[in-house]
Amino acid sequence: MGEAEPPEWDELKREFNAACQQSAQSARVQTAHELNQLLRRFRQYEKEADWVRLVMEGAGNYARQAALFSVQGEALLLRGAARLTLADDLRMETKSAAAFEAVLRSKESVTALCTAGEVGAALSSTGRLAYLFPILNGARVAAILFASGEEAEVDQLELVANMAACALERQTNSGLHAQIAIAPAPALVAPVETETERRLPAWANLPAAQRALHSHAARFARVTVAEMQLLKPAACRTAREKGDLYVVLGKEIEKARETYRQRFMILPSMTDYFHRELVAVILGGDSTKLGADYPGELA
Repeated sequence: MGEAEPPEWDELKREFNAACQQSAQSARVQTAHELNQLLRRFRQYEKEADWVRLVMEGAGNYARQAALFSVQGEALLLRGAARLTLADDLRMETKSAAAFEAVLRSKESVTALCTAGEVGAALSSTGRLAYLFPILNGARVAAILFASGEEAEVDQLELVANMAACALERQTNSGLHAQIAIAPAPALVAPVETETERRLPAWANLPAAQRALHSHAARFARVTVAEMQLLKPAACRTAREKGDLYVVLGKEIEKARETYRQRFMILPSMTDYFHRELVAVILGGDSTKLGADYPGELA
């Protein structure tokens, strides 16, 4: 039989576990404090330049690299960058950056490869993932926040983007933007559903545990599809060209579908976010390119 551990070792383990718990709690408190302060400053900003600076400060806290682009028709104009060497007058066409185009089309966050075809030549970086977040003003995507880096904290970045959107939509600041803001909608006689309410997902009013499962499912879908692009770029490209994604990547798709089924398809309200991500990100929104053998959405 092995020798019993000395009491000192038990005490060290208790101290270590307590220190870990304290560290995690301190990190949560610090993050909450940072985001709360950022929200306060968003509420008080006066000029467009202030708004841009706040977006970049917030993004810089949670991503190694970040950039902010305003949307002007079919063009993306650089408004700010953190730890990226970019030309001040950088301009990209949305049609040349598929991930940005997907954000504009879906008005949802997108995870993609940092390739020239997905994020443009200026932002491309071999072997990295990119995270793109829409910043809405009313029904329009007014700007897109780009972030990259393995340590990027996606939930916090998405919250920064949502704060920025809320700040834009405040009517008291609607006249302060030459490039970003839009005119407020005319008043209607009958009460109508607000744009913010329309953007809420169907599961927004579910209990917290169920909302969390939806959020985790959507994250799983984004990351899994991004990994497919990262590990099988040639296959994804071939599938887009030939319209037979399930034939080309059937093994990978079935593995992901089975994991998704077991982990997430346990709620009546659950949606097949993995299916949606495949179509939106790899196939550019064309579900016919899944191929005739594709079994369809999970239900």
